[in-house]
Amino acid sequence: MDPSLGFTAARDTVKRLDSLLRRIKTGIANDESAEALVGTFRDTQLQLLFLRRAHRAMVKATDAGRASEAAARRVADVDHAHLDWHALCALGP
Repeated sequence: MDPSLGFTAARDTVKRLDSLLRRIKTGIANDESAEALVGTFRDTQLQLLFLRRAHRAMVKATDAGRASEAAARRVADVDHAHLDWHALCALGP
C-alpha cells in the first residue's frame, strides 16, 4: 500500500467496519444463527487485516517524514558550522 494513501484507506476501512459491526449487532438482536453471520464475520476479519496494513503504511509515511526532516536538519547544521568557521577565519588572530 502506498504510504500516502494509508490515512484515506484507514478512514474508509473504519467506515466499512462500522457497518459490519452494526450488521452483527442487528443479527444478534434478531437471534440469527452464527452460520447466517459467517460472511459478515469473514468480512469483518478482512477489514481488520486491511486496517492493520493501512496502519503500517501510515507508520511508514511518518517515519519517512522524520527521516527527511533529520537529513535536512543535518545539512543545515553542517552549512551553519561551515559559515561560522569562515566568519571566525575572517576575523583573524
